[in-house]
Amino acid sequence: MCSPRSGADSTLLGTPSKRTGSRRSPNDLGPIRNTDHYFLPGGGGLRGYADRAILGDRLFALDLEAQDDAYPVRAFAGVARVRSYVPEDLTDLFPRDYRTYSEAGLGFSYGPVQLDFPFWLGTPDPGESPWKVRWRFTFLPIKLPRL
Repeated sequence: MCSPRSGADSTLLGTPSKRTGSRRSPNDLGPIRNTDHYFLPGGGGLRGYADRAILGDRLFALDLEAQDDAYPVRAFAGVARVRSYVPEDLTDLFPRDYRTYSEAGLGFSYGPVQLDFPFWLGTPDPGESPWKVRWRFTFLPIKLPRL
């Protein structure tokens, strides 16, 4: 019998987290991390899911952006496929499944600040509309002039 060692393991085994009482802790690190309105690049790059912790052990993602350098506006779309994490000794009890997440939206850049509005999600939270105003921001690296 395997016993859970951390909050992430307990969420996978279906027992409530000690920290939040829910089945998934917002601080658990997974392929897509919970970062509230701040978008932390990486982890599949799906801005619309930045307020959720999506756990898994495999991730395939495709993120497309279209921008004209004359304007600070860009369109983006992305899709990710995440395989749920199940310890090897428990795969008979809990089969691995794949979930697909997708998004589309518009973004604006001004200097090092990037503001994104993912207005459509393919897999919204239960009871949430896929069409909703969401916003994220991030700071881009500043390019210093070469001396």
